[in-house]
This record gives sequence, structure tokens and C-alpha cells, in this order.
Amino acid sequence: LSKDERKAYEEKNVAHIITKTSVFNGSQIDGMPPLETTRSVDINEFQKTLIKNSQAPIEFINTKENFYSPGKDIISIANINLWESSEALTSTIMHEIMHSTGYESRLGRDIKNTFGTPNYAREELVAEMGTVLQPIQVFLIIIKHI
Repeated sequence: LSKDERKAYEEKNVAHIITKTSVFNGSQIDGMPPLETTRSVDINEFQKTLIKNSQAPIEFINTKENFYSPGKDIISIANINLWESSEALTSTIMHEIMHSTGYESRLGRDIKNTFGTPNYAREELVAEMGTVLQPIQVFLIIIKHI
């Protein structure tokens, strides 16, 4: 779309809503018991669960490169002993799993893109946002079951 076409489309189809919402910390509410945080996630168990439940097979390779191959539908991750922390490894596994969700039999996104193109950048954004949001979802599920 041209700039003018995009502007016309947005004026017709996009509603901008601004609201003001007051929020409070639980400690500011009288009578509210403090949130119990006795249960925590074991990062190594979480990694094992990610690997086991990934629809794309995950292989550990002798390289520092990590990638998802849409042609083979396989995730390649650097060997575990090359990582500085379990958290960094887990984050990378999640990032590559997010790419794999675009596979044609899953969500069917256009994931075969050339580095530097807008579609490549869009796919990286999908993977990064998914990597950021997934732990929040896991945390909420854990809180729900406490």
C-alpha cells in the first residue's frame, strides 16, 4: 500500500483507544494476603520438557550456531557444554521453537526468508516476542496451580 492508501485504510478500519487505568501493588490493598511463592521452576526440568514436547526434533551439534531449518523441520542447538548458563540455553531453545511454529503443518507462516528482508525481520520479531511471552504464560500456569 502507498502511504496515502495506508492512511485511508487506517482512518476507516483502525480505532485508537486511550484509557487511563489505576493499578495497585498487592501490598497496598488492605486484607489481601501476600502472594505465596513457595513453588519455583527447575530450569533444567523446564528445558527437558521443552525438548521433549517440541514438534520439531531438537539436535545438539558441535558448533556455536543455533538455528531452525524449515526445509528439514529440525532445530539445531550448540552443545550444552558451550553455554554460559542454563537460562541462555533455554531462551535459545524457546527462540528456535518459536520459529518452528511457522512450519507449514503448524501455523504456516512464511519462514523461508532471506536475511535482511522485511519478512526475515518480521519472523525474528515473532520468535523474539514468543520467547519473551512464553515464560510469562508458564509463570501464570504455575501460579494457577499453587
